[in-house]
Amino acid sequence: MNGKRICKTCNDCKILYRRSPFGFWKFRRYYCERFCRLISVGDCCDSWRAKRRAPDCLAERFAEAESAAKYLLGVFKDD
Repeated sequence: MNGKRICKTCNDCKILYRRSPFGFWKFRRYYCERFCRLISVGDCCDSWRAKRRAPDCLAERFAEAESAAKYLLGVFKDD
């Protein structure tokens, strides 16, 4: 994290996406879950909380990757 206490780095701040005929695009404004309103990137308030990063080390994901690797080894096995 860059250390600045702005809404973009707050845990309550969520990115908004807009739908267009060509796909989804990031919206230039964010949504504050705490106050239920649209906010600008550089805004800040007294309720700022650092974003929590959750590790992506679930046993299910490792098992899925292992089964996918075994499948690929079976498909590309030299006979």
